[in-house]
Amino acid sequence: WRPAAESRRPGGRPSRRTMAAIARLLALACGALAWAAAYDCIAVDNDPVADSNFAWRGTNLGGWLVLEPWITPFLFYQFLGADETYGADAPNHVGMDTLTFCSALGDEEANRQLRNHWATWVTDDDLDALQATGANFIRLPVGDWMFQPYEPYAGCTDGAVDELNRVLDGLADRNIGVLLDIHGVRFSQNGFDNSGQARDVTWDEDGAHFEHWGSQYAGWMGTFDATTGTYDVNMTNINATLDMIRTVVDTYKDHPAVVAIE
Repeated sequence: WRPAAESRRPGGRPSRRTMAAIARLLALACGALAWAAAYDCIAVDNDPVADSNFAWRGTNLGGWLVLEPWITPFLFYQFLGADETYGADAPNHVGMDTLTFCSALGDEEANRQLRNHWATWVTDDDLDALQATGANFIRLPVGDWMFQPYEPYAGCTDGAVDELNRVLDGLADRNIGVLLDIHGVRFSQNGFDNSGQARDVTWDEDGAHFEHWGSQYAGWMGTFDATTGTYDVNMTNINATLDMIRTVVDTYKDHPAVVAIE
């Protein structure tokens, strides 16, 4: 991506606003590195990570706190045939990501189903089985809505942080490190369902068929101009994400399982 024309200087040089945003992101990254060094997350003398034979071995806990239909299709089968029930209004009753799962079912029912999913998708038995493989590392996707609740996630995803803490504590007990991957941010950073919200979804008038991802539209960056392929950068979204990252770092910087935040 590149900023919209009005946010760039003649000759293609970024504006002060864009450079300021980049500077803040770099400063935050430097702060994260300093935190990592302070909490022994970077190789130092006598640290096993400094051993040339050391390797991180593990897997991903995808489809758990950030829904992806291809990973957990059983959560989405309930939306099949919605056009037969709701006709042209079917798009308002179909879930295809975390956001529409919440909006289609409503806070109470969606939260009931999610709490059951969280509790059963990752259990102590699963963590024991993971430890038995020799794994020492897990990538764990999370969404910003867990730490900064906003509609339609507010209420719908209540309890997600408690589940995250449960699994982090279990992984710490088993000496398994965790990469907390902030996988979804408001209005989507990549336009795909794995960000929490699939963007650029166009439904047919009958409510039975849809087309999506004709273009990769990341609403988090701002308003996208499909003609020029540029964004008018939304600093409100970016600053909200920076605040959320600070919250995550402050919350988990002392947790024995967390070795990195992405």
